[in-house]
Amino acid sequence: MIEKFSEDSLSELAAYACRKNARRESGSAFCCREEASIRRDFLETLEFGVVCREAGNVRGVLSCFPDWEKGNVDCALLADREGYDSTAGQLLCAAREQMGNHLRYTIFFPKENEDCNDFLEGIGASRQQHEYRM
Repeated sequence: MIEKFSEDSLSELAAYACRKNARRESGSAFCCREEASIRRDFLETLEFGVVCREAGNVRGVLSCFPDWEKGNVDCALLADREGYDSTAGQLLCAAREQMGNHLRYTIFFPKENEDCNDFLEGIGASRQQHEYRM
């Protein structure tokens, strides 16, 4: 189930993101390392964040940082390895439905995050050095 970030869930989401971002194999370059900083970022972009839950448990988060003038959205995409493609796909779809397909969505992650790399290659995202754009 996909839902928008809410203030009530920020602590839970920040803790999840902190755990995922602590390992390069599941991290995002657009996500802070410290839980308090992640929570602050999530609060600032509250209306542009989505979470995927399964049986009440967080399976993935997508925090978006839109730059309307440049027509770009920097995305911190973090998801569980099990079902990664499905979770990531649902999160990106929800973000694009909310903000529009006319924007570029940029996802930048450590090279060790093979799940994210494989997912983005699979959906035909455009690779530009160490980041992908859609």
